[in-house]
Amino acid sequence: MSLNINKAQQSGFTIVELLIVVVVIAILAAITIVSYTGITQQANTAAAQSNATTVLKKAELYANDEGNTGYPTTLAALTSAASSKVYALPAGSATLVASEAALEAAPTTKSIVFETCGSGAGIILTYWNYSTPDVATVTAGDVSGTCTVAAT
Repeated sequence: MSLNINKAQQSGFTIVELLIVVVVIAILAAITIVSYTGITQQANTAAAQSNATTVLKKAELYANDEGNTGYPTTLAALTSAASSKVYALPAGSATLVASEAALEAAPTTKSIVFETCGSGAGIILTYWNYSTPDVATVTAGDVSGTCTVAAT
């Protein structure tokens, strides 16, 4: 009785082939995770910037609608406005924080620092840029004078 094993009849993958497949999958997974993180940061930055720009546009509408009073000195002037006012900002659409340090400590896409300049002549809104990561601002009016952060 002779045992004649024909290698052509054997099937399956070698350990080297399996290791190559695992390495290729790991490389693809690493690329995907890095790309996802970057896209998430860009999306959060876009949401925060959009929120700050919306508040800024509402403040500009307030300045135009209210005549000589200038920009609002508090965010509450926009959030507590009657819904019939064009500058009314829905409650909860923006979260006021006390300083850039507080914004950096716990950033959200709705967090802003609200500063008025020159007794309502200008306004600075600061939001968190997740991509850099650092604060970024949008401004309107004359921001060259003394600016103060609105009370939370």
